[in-house]
This record gives sequence, C-alpha cells and structure tokens, in this order.
Amino acid sequence: KRIRIGLVGHFNMLNGVENLSPVCRVFDGKSIHDLVFQCHLLETYAKILDTLDNNRYLISIRPYPLENIEEYYKAKWVKERKMIVNSSMEFGIWASQQDILIGPTSSTLSQIAMADRPFINLDKLNNRSMNSYKDSIRQVFINHVKENCPATYEELFAMIENYKNFYVKGAKFNEMMHEIYNFKEQGSFLYRVA
Repeated sequence: KRIRIGLVGHFNMLNGVENLSPVCRVFDGKSIHDLVFQCHLLETYAKILDTLDNNRYLISIRPYPLENIEEYYKAKWVKERKMIVNSSMEFGIWASQQDILIGPTSSTLSQIAMADRPFINLDKLNNRSMNSYKDSIRQVFINHVKENCPATYEELFAMIENYKNFYVKGAKFNEMMHEIYNFKEQGSFLYRVA
C-alpha cells in the first residue's frame, strides 16, 4: 500500500480564480512577500514530486478554494497521474484520507489536528516567518508546529520518511482546541464527528 501524502494548496496569488497575473496583484497592493513565498512553496512541491518514488507514495493536492483548480489539470504531473487533484470544498474529509499532510502555516491547522494526521510545515524551508499568522492563528498552534519545520530538503525528506513522528497535538494544544471548538463536550458537533 502506498503512503498517501497530501499537499496543502496555497497558491491564490499565482493561480487565483480571478485570473489576475502576479504583476497585477502586486501593483494592486498585495504583498510581494506572499508572492515570493508562494513561488518557493511551489518549487518545494515540485521537488517533492520529482524526488519521491511514485510506487511508494500517492501524492494529492487540495487547492486553496480561491485558486483556479482547472489549471492543475494542465500540469504534467497530473496528466501522468503522479499527483491527484482534490477539488472538493471539504478540507477535513480530504485531510483525514491522507497518511501525512505537508504545507504552510494556515487556518487549516485546526482541521489537520482534528483529522489526527502528521503535518510537516514548510514555512522555514521556504523562508517564511510563522509570525505572519500571529494575529489570525493562536500562538499555541504555531508553537506546536515549529518542531515540524525542516530547514533543508535533506531534513524534509528525512521527516517524510519518519512522518509518524510529526503529529500536531499535546495537552496545551488539546485544551486550546476544546476552548475554541468545545471539542470535549458530548453535545459538540465536532465531538460527534471526531
């Protein structure tokens, strides 16, 4: 059985549904740093696809909802079935079907934690400060994924090999999940789903 790797899509500036070029986005006031990060992240995903053995790993990507999903189907890796595109709107179902998730810091961290899947964070490898999310993601989330951040490609591929060591959980983390989502309450919808 192949190990299922889920790549978390995060390319709305490069591949947005509005079909605006990166030049227009930057001149319209979007951060050049976000654009550069997305370019580095895309390069990292390409390196993962080029490096990992397709007979051992089944790789899928779940594009960010504001991306032009149709563009993915034009890619060589998709046409050659080296990467599968998941176009569903429900991130949690897709996440729970993966053995490991790989991607940047984003609002999907809570869903990754609820899916109880290992997560490798690519921010450090791609020169992005995790503090860029300090106002929108609780610090306890960020603290729990800092250990899951490779600094080099060698570290990334070693972490993929040992992916079961990189879950997003812990006592403080679980308490924060309960605080936000009432996760422990038996009447909680999320409790019943989990």
